[in-house]
Amino acid sequence: AARVSAGRRNAFCRAATTSGPDGSFRLDDLGSGPVPLRASLGSAATVTTELELQPGVEATWRAVLPTEVAVHALAGRVVDEADRPLVGWRVVVRQRGQPPREGRTDSDGAFSVGVDQPRGLDVRAFAPDRPPTAFADAVRRDVDATAGDVRLVVGARPTAVVRGRVVTGDFTAATAQIGCWHHEHREYARFHAGEDGSFELTDVPSGTVDVTFTHPGHTDHERRWLRLGPGAVVDLGTMQLAA
Repeated sequence: AARVSAGRRNAFCRAATTSGPDGSFRLDDLGSGPVPLRASLGSAATVTTELELQPGVEATWRAVLPTEVAVHALAGRVVDEADRPLVGWRVVVRQRGQPPREGRTDSDGAFSVGVDQPRGLDVRAFAPDRPPTAFADAVRRDVDATAGDVRLVVGARPTAVVRGRVVTGDFTAATAQIGCWHHEHREYARFHAGEDGSFELTDVPSGTVDVTFTHPGHTDHERRWLRLGPGAVVDLGTMQLAA
């Protein structure tokens, strides 16, 4: 569960991944020429190098991390309500004062993610096609990595749909960023409106949400305390952002 990245920060061809249970990793679609590589586990265990990559040629890097650094690993499984393993699911671990870490479940639904601190962890599981900016399919809070494997159970949950369209003052479509805060779940998700300004937020957990629309050069627009019942479809209509 080491974090491995290639390319310089904010570069077009930058890529990152998490190593598997056997330490292996793969980074595709990198640029050619000298490419910096970085592998890290925790805040202190880090090693870097630079490889000369050739077009169409696969390169190999064996990154040896220092063993004297105390690093914690959070292990567990993601299963459904019938205790069947969920394969290829993304597990994101958030920790105070540190960037989030993530991994993927294997054929047994198991995962292992390296963390900087062992306690007070926020653990979220996402379906393979769901981005980590959406609402999680399962959440465990205040997790202790030293207390043994953590189990995340993904079950059916009541959801709703929020849709509408965002335009500017002259009714031009706005590809606004949409933030959605869920009061009962204490969870924040991010989405984007399409090229025509329309949006449809699916699989929003039932409950009470605040929705905020942000677009460069315009003031934020908020719709607060929207109550979403199970299966509800809430159409916010056309929202015009002020300059």
